[in-house]
Amino acid sequence: MKYRLLILVVLLALSAALVPAAAAQDIADFNCLNLSEADCTIVTTALNNIANMDSFTQSFSFNQSISGADAVVPGMGLDSSTQSQGSGPFVVNREQINGETPYMGVSMAFDVNSQASGGGQEDRAGDVSFVIVDGVFYLKDQETGGWKGAPIDAMMDNHEGAVSMMGMGSTMMTNPAELDEIRVFDINLVDLLQTPGFLSQSRLADESVDGQTMAVFAFSGDLAVLLQDEDVQAALGTVLAEAMSGSSGSGMSGQFAMMMPVILESTTGTVTVTRWIGADDGFAHRIAINLDAAIDLFGGSTATNATPIPPILVNVNLTVDIAGINDTAAPTAPADAVMVTPEELMPMPEATPEG
Repeated sequence: MKYRLLILVVLLALSAALVPAAAAQDIADFNCLNLSEADCTIVTTALNNIANMDSFTQSFSFNQSISGADAVVPGMGLDSSTQSQGSGPFVVNREQINGETPYMGVSMAFDVNSQASGGGQEDRAGDVSFVIVDGVFYLKDQETGGWKGAPIDAMMDNHEGAVSMMGMGSTMMTNPAELDEIRVFDINLVDLLQTPGFLSQSRLADESVDGQTMAVFAFSGDLAVLLQDEDVQAALGTVLAEAMSGSSGSGMSGQFAMMMPVILESTTGTVTVTRWIGADDGFAHRIAINLDAAIDLFGGSTATNATPIPPILVNVNLTVDIAGINDTAAPTAPADAVMVTPEELMPMPEATPEG
């Protein structure tokens, strides 16, 4: 479970480094939202430069926290926090990438460290190291130091989410226009981002990263506007209906599905995507995604004479730094790695009945 979570965080970080720019490749009005002509040229250049990135080294930090949930649902241990940090090279061979096996042209390696607390469990920490070369996923055993590997195409059944996310990352570097086909809650991603009143964009003060002046641009999204949009709520209604059907309306999944309409109506906050673009080379060198949300289920109180119940606070921050653009060597397969089945490499957790 730990392996899959940390690996998905890494692949999310990779995707996050490219999505904010690539998703709007063919939509100038969206990409240049609220910007001057000169600033529009800067962000457009950064978009076009994605197709010129063949390699880079990525470093990321991920932080997530939930607070106030234990006061709403005592005894569940819902309050939690997670921190992850990692780094490694990413190299793409465009000639090997195709629609059916986009991962074949991707080589990457990562060392990740993570700590977590709360969530009804004891404090925990762990390390994960993995390498992807020539369509094979290699994972290091942190106890023995040995490496095991399995072909990625054989992992599709049990780990389709991770494989698909890696494919999306390579797609962003080779054919960003295809991202117009990505759907979230059965809504086209670009259409979702253009929900009326949801997004705004501004240029912030210049900063310096690795000795280069950076033009800084920030998208800011209003979560309440997004979640209360009729199209979004209709799409979420379909997702919730499927969740209710799959769980027969019982258990935790069913209870959560039943609460979702109230949660959506009670959620406020912002999501911010910030890009740092080099003034000299025109590449994006840092991407930061920050989510701050408050879920006020009771409007501050359950009754006029009751003790006010504070909102549930959710914070997620992902910061990705990109260096060594087109000057990063491809990783190699670990020496003496043992090939195993996908189930042996990353065992799936046993299903537990919902109560």
